[in-house]
Amino acid sequence: MKEWVFIIFTVSLAGGIINLLASGGVGEKHIRLLCGIICVYVTVVPVKQIFESFEARGQSEISQTVSLPDGNKYVEEKTKQSIKEYICSYLLEEGIICGDVSIEITVNDTETVIGNITVCVKEQDLIKAKELLGEYAEVISDG
Repeated sequence: MKEWVFIIFTVSLAGGIINLLASGGVGEKHIRLLCGIICVYVTVVPVKQIFESFEARGQSEISQTVSLPDGNKYVEEKTKQSIKEYICSYLLEEGIICGDVSIEITVNDTETVIGNITVCVKEQDLIKAKELLGEYAEVISDG
């Protein structure tokens, strides 16, 4: 802040002195214009920096509050959703309405391991669902 005031004072003083020395000359207008431009520049730069600091602060607050989902969790959720949709639609094509589908998934950085899959169906559809899903999923009755 002190530098800012000092620069404006110095430019104004220097402009006034040069203006007195060149009084009545053709360059008087140009000297005033140049000193005015320098004063405006010195005044605007700190104001611009203040606004930029507010923008930077706002962006850092936004980046702290909004974070991208963990990649492994995202893959896990999308994989579960896709498998559930596939199993339910596959069973529905055969006339079996599935209740809950439970899937155990482990996601590492390089691989996704699908563990146990448990499908709940109605008691009357239990045998047919076990035949359709076989070794891929454990089929249990929901009642």
